[in-house]
Amino acid sequence: MSTEQFALDKSRFGEVQKKILLKSAPLMVLALLAGGGINYFNNGGRQDQPNVLFVMLPLGLILLAVGMYRGVQRQKGLFLSYRLHVDEWGITREQATTPTIRLESTEIREIHKAADGSYAVKGGSINHTIFIPAQVENPAALEEIMGRFSPLLTPPPQAVATRALQLLPVATVVLLVLVYVSASKPVVAVSGTLLLGFMGYSLVATQRSKHVDGKTKKGIWLVLIVIASVVAVMYVKLRA
Repeated sequence: MSTEQFALDKSRFGEVQKKILLKSAPLMVLALLAGGGINYFNNGGRQDQPNVLFVMLPLGLILLAVGMYRGVQRQKGLFLSYRLHVDEWGITREQATTPTIRLESTEIREIHKAADGSYAVKGGSINHTIFIPAQVENPAALEEIMGRFSPLLTPPPQAVATRALQLLPVATVVLLVLVYVSASKPVVAVSGTLLLGFMGYSLVATQRSKHVDGKTKKGIWLVLIVIASVVAVMYVKLRA
């Protein structure tokens, strides 16, 4: 079999963009409201605070809009750079600023095909799994080729742990509010410890992942500033 190359259909990026916005917009608004709430409570709910918030919230929304626009454009670049190379010896996924993944045919354990047409070619771990978006070009040819490596299976239901990890961003925001707002030492201690654990896990997992682009990996180092701030707040509150 000669090497076959598959790209993603650029006309279908709108499908991906919609998913990005539906997933990120609510979380970013929640984070903005949480920041405003922390500022309000830490200033004792002074009478002048609403006026400040009326200025800060619109500014925050503008910054969020700019951030989301830039994020979507970055994802578009990644989408357009996606390439899948398939030969008789294995499958290779390439994408801009993202580590290349190569699975030899002997390493492929299972291939899952979801109802939306996306694939997960599974090796021995998450970093040895190739995800193929539903927007891939020439899907009929790809399905025929994938079937040569392994029977196409229906994905199993998501594990409880996987579903719980999807709530990690929301849990992080809630814990952050508790650390900064609560006057209870036990609440601060428990919330802060969990928060530091979540942020540490996210930092390490992102750096190790072969599915995250280089710009995201560089940007997530900023979480160290948040970690330092949380540690400082916990130190002050728990010693009081």
